[in-house]
Amino acid sequence: MYKILVADDEVVEIKAIKYIINKSMANMFEVFEASNGKELVEKAFHIKPDIIIVDIKMPGINGLEAIAMIKETLPKCRVVVMSAYNYFTFAKEALSLKVDEFLMKPVPADTMIKCFKKLIDLIEINRINEIKNEEMNLKLNNLTHYMEEELIMLFNSGEVKESLVEEFFNVLNVNYKSFMFLAIEICENNDDVNENFKKKVYSEIEKRLKKQCKYTLKNIVCNQFFILLVFDIDISKNSINDILFDTIEEIKKEFNTNLIIGISDYCNLISDISKSFFQAKISLKQNKKENITKYGECDNDKFANYPLINEKKLIKEFILCNKEEVLEIYDELVNWIVNNSDNLDKIKEIIYEILHSTIREAALELKYMDFYRDLQSYKENLFSLDTKTEIRTYSKMFLKEKIKEFIEHKKLNSISFSFLIKEFINKNYSSDITLENVSKVFKISPYYLSKIFKKEEKINFIDYLTEFRMKKACEFLKLSKNNVKEVCYLVGYNDPNYFTKVFKRICGETPSSYRKNNL
Repeated sequence: MYKILVADDEVVEIKAIKYIINKSMANMFEVFEASNGKELVEKAFHIKPDIIIVDIKMPGINGLEAIAMIKETLPKCRVVVMSAYNYFTFAKEALSLKVDEFLMKPVPADTMIKCFKKLIDLIEINRINEIKNEEMNLKLNNLTHYMEEELIMLFNSGEVKESLVEEFFNVLNVNYKSFMFLAIEICENNDDVNENFKKKVYSEIEKRLKKQCKYTLKNIVCNQFFILLVFDIDISKNSINDILFDTIEEIKKEFNTNLIIGISDYCNLISDISKSFFQAKISLKQNKKENITKYGECDNDKFANYPLINEKKLIKEFILCNKEEVLEIYDELVNWIVNNSDNLDKIKEIIYEILHSTIREAALELKYMDFYRDLQSYKENLFSLDTKTEIRTYSKMFLKEKIKEFIEHKKLNSISFSFLIKEFINKNYSSDITLENVSKVFKISPYYLSKIFKKEEKINFIDYLTEFRMKKACEFLKLSKNNVKEVCYLVGYNDPNYFTKVFKRICGETPSSYRKNNL
């Protein structure tokens, strides 16, 4: 039901319009009345009508003045202006207000009905477009979120390409001149620190820092929150440090929690962002107190020589499933860590982070979606140990089991990842299939799924799905018992008109024509 507000100082005119509505378009409108311009404005703001019918000449505020006021607040409201006088100046002003119709009194009933139907069509088209825009914005936001997370993981693995980061900023139309990375960790010194609490704190940090810069990228990696601050100006190191210190202090007080922060130097080149990531990561590892540590300013500089390059080598060899090389590199890393720190909790955190990152990156590369299965129990067991020897022995044992598991997966899983996706489409093409829900089935981000599928099949996911459905539609159309509408639903479409357009685009003729020519 649509809301319509009729404004006229002549009661007879209002009754005439209501009579036309009740006779020809019953149950479609809820009708409201106004006898002057002031009452029209007040009621419009209160009831928010879909359509306004207004006479120009009314006492006090005239119809056009009232519409000008209403349009500022309700720009989507459809407006029909009526007048008993053919004043050119009124018509000109009505056009400037973007009214939908200008009708001369007396208005014939059929003209009024035609006008209403036209306005209803415009309202419905606008509503459909709004829904589509909302859905598109939601999909864009989800895709952007996934891409942000993947970029942070690529920074962590050292595999991110400058062109990929530049393309990401360009697609989102983000202006950039300087960058700074933060690595943040919550001290788990009370029972209130659970995963939901951490996410809430990290979300609030990101929300407040976002006000101070142009854009932010963020993700949680092994219980550590990494956030890239993107500025569209050359930032002053002192000014940004003041902002960071003030924001962190506010968060600590508000959530009654302790935070450890590692801050990189700021840089002006995209090619230096990876270096900034590791600067923040190193600063966090250097930091043993509940405060903020800036890169290069920590008294204890043992971790300044941390062999980060070995983490990259470890991932590379793990992906290749070179067992001996993996264990050798891992021994070097663990030896360095335990020899340079006496803090058992910090040792556990670093070792867990190394294993988690290595296994995750290898799993993505090898399309092994079950990699996360026992990571949580491993973490719990690792953090329950009491000596460096136990930590070293248990973590290496877990790594041996994982590399063995990946080697078996690589041997048995010679089938390409895109083959599995195509099999899924073959079994589920009649259902609502989207890139997002398929990515959830395979436990991989939509960004990676799309990238891998196109690399292996030389066609993007949506085009493949569409072409597959059209081939199935052709098969169904050859069976005389299936009409076009039934075939539409059988191949996963809900709108027969849209199905027909897609079919014609792919197959070169309408479904009806195809069926006629192939029976």
